[in-house]
Amino acid sequence: MWWGGIPVVLDENGDYKSVPAVIDKDYATAKLAELVDADYLFILTAVDYVAINFGTPQQRDLTEITIEEAKNYCQEGQFASGSMRPKVEAAISFAESKKGRTAVIASLEKAPLAMMGKSGTKIV
Repeated sequence: MWWGGIPVVLDENGDYKSVPAVIDKDYATAKLAELVDADYLFILTAVDYVAINFGTPQQRDLTEITIEEAKNYCQEGQFASGSMRPKVEAAISFAESKKGRTAVIASLEKAPLAMMGKSGTKIV
């Protein structure tokens, strides 16, 4: 198996040319956790919980959701593509990669509480 290198594509002449690429830290972290056979993935961010209806009077912090619920919230557009959505999608990817895996999205400030199950959003 080969990892890394410069991202390339074939141009119209069949030659390789380099292209700019971004590696998303959340997806990369989830993949690494999967490859080392971790049981838990903690994605630490600036908020204590994942929330639906964020920034509205109907905002609701989520403490524990299933993979299916998380997928449904993503399909509903509940999470911004530039902020929470990649975190939730990475958590889904990890949690569904093997039975018994759990992903937690929590604030860095409350990471110790999240490890004790007292803060953060668990995706199971």
